[in-house]
Amino acid sequence: MTEGEVCLDRAKMAETQRQTQLDRASAVKKAPFKRKRNLWLQDEGRLAIIGAVFKIHLGNVGFHQNAMFFIKTMFLLAGVLAVTGASTAVAKDWRSYTSASEFPAFVKSISGFPSAIDDSGKCTRWGRWRVCVGAQPPKATLTQCGGGVCPNITIHPFECSNPAAGTFGCSMNLIKDDFRGEEDCSIWIPWDPAAALPQQIGISCPTDLVLK
Repeated sequence: MTEGEVCLDRAKMAETQRQTQLDRASAVKKAPFKRKRNLWLQDEGRLAIIGAVFKIHLGNVGFHQNAMFFIKTMFLLAGVLAVTGASTAVAKDWRSYTSASEFPAFVKSISGFPSAIDDSGKCTRWGRWRVCVGAQPPKATLTQCGGGVCPNITIHPFECSNPAAGTFGCSMNLIKDDFRGEEDCSIWIPWDPAAALPQQIGISCPTDLVLK
């Protein structure tokens, strides 16, 4: 066998080995990739992202502690919103309170005066009289709704003070008289024991009344 024939045989053997390897490789089929369901959080990359978000919003106390704190906080917030949302006081035109089912009720605020009166300590003035919410929260009652008068709302007690007379419990009356086509709002102050009736101070009617 000549040197050329030897080289040719070696080339054939090498080609045969390469083809055999290719055939074996093609015979082995790769299993199709399937994403495992419900294992999204097991991905380390995604866990790193979630952990970074929790650290940004909740501090570097630890991922698991922060996660539990975040979940508990969300449940607590949802509960608070559910409770407060059901009892939120809403401002309404006092003339729209015409149903007896809404009374009696505590008063949160009355607006539309020279300054609002509310349960946080705000007061207003008419002349020398200063009217405030006192230690006892004022209540609103529907005195009348019918006969051409609706509503007739009485709110008491307020604290009415005057430098010369002193401080007294007083009330506010809000009357919408449809029969006469007018509104009558006033403060009643029983400051003079000798008087048969409390002193009445006519006031401009408020715009909004907030009950709670």
